[in-house]
Order: sequence, then structure tokens, then C-alpha cells
Amino acid sequence: AKAAQKWQEREYAVFDRVDKIYYPSQIEVDEIHSQRPNLDVRAIPLYVLPVTESQAYVSSVRSDLLFVGGFNHPPNVDGISWFVAEVLPLVEEQCPGIKLHIVGSNPNDVVMSLASDTVIVHGYLSDEALNELYTQVRQAVVPLRYGAGVKGKVLEAIQKNVPLVTTTVGAEGIPAAETVMNIADTAVDFATKI
Repeated sequence: AKAAQKWQEREYAVFDRVDKIYYPSQIEVDEIHSQRPNLDVRAIPLYVLPVTESQAYVSSVRSDLLFVGGFNHPPNVDGISWFVAEVLPLVEEQCPGIKLHIVGSNPNDVVMSLASDTVIVHGYLSDEALNELYTQVRQAVVPLRYGAGVKGKVLEAIQKNVPLVTTTVGAEGIPAAETVMNIADTAVDFATKI
């Protein structure tokens, strides 16, 4: 709490010295306005993505799930640990043989311990190898339980034309998120959406 207070003081000290303030999502703008409505704060999306040709999505020729995230970031470790412990067993009951691919730099001991016959921990993959994996998986999952801001992994899954199931935290900052992804916050709901 003390560290958060210090960062907030620093942030507002900067606000008082500038004419305009930009955040990557309307949620953040609304939060600042709730505390200081007089500030000129605006949302400017940081997710301008290049237009690319994505492979047509045909679910019948795809299988498995994909999670992408760097593991120096504690919300990724927490989220994938929760998913493997609480959600994946429910999915496996309905979809025997399904596999989860975990991709991301710096997988720590906790992440490495998730590896099993049905959980493949790839670690870091090149862009080419990750793109190839995106063409093979049936769905992406972003089971984040805490964190803030617009998530690159969510935008990437959307850009790759892969159906996505995420949490409210994962969908944060995406306008009309429910129209382009499935959102669920409990293990049962998450498994059901998958």
C-alpha cells in the first residue's frame, strides 16, 4: 500500500506539469477522472496492429489450447497455475486428450512443474514457431486473475484469428470485449466457455 501511494503521488505530480494525459484504455481514464475530474485525460489505444493475412479458422482441423505470456510477470505465473489446477481438469472431462501449450520466456520452477502428458511447456519460441502454433491450436486462453491494462496476448490472439477465452482482467481495456472473446471468471465458467 505504501509503494502504491508513492507511485500515485509521483504520477499526479507529473499530471500537474503537463497539458494532456494519455492512457491506453478508457478504464484508466475513468479511474483518473473519478479522482481528479479536472484533468485533461484521454484514451489513445496502443494496439494499432498491422493488417495481416490470417489463416482461415477451421475448428475441425485444429486442436488444443494455447497460453502465451512472459513468466517474469507474476500475473502470468498465477493465472496459468490456476488454469492448470482448477480449469484444465474440468475441460479434460469433456474433451479427453486435449493438450495445453504454454509459451513464454523465462518459465520459472512453478511453470516448469506444470509440464505433464497434457501440458507442454515450450518456453520461449521464435515468432515463426509461435505463428505456426497459432495456426494449429483451437483456442487461446488468458486466465489472468489480477493485473491491469490492455494485454498484448489478448490482442495477439484476436489478430491471429483464434477464439479466445479470458477473464474480466484479461479483457480489460478492450472496447466491446464480449463481442470478440468469451469472458469468464470462475473455473467452471471458464471451462464451460472453452
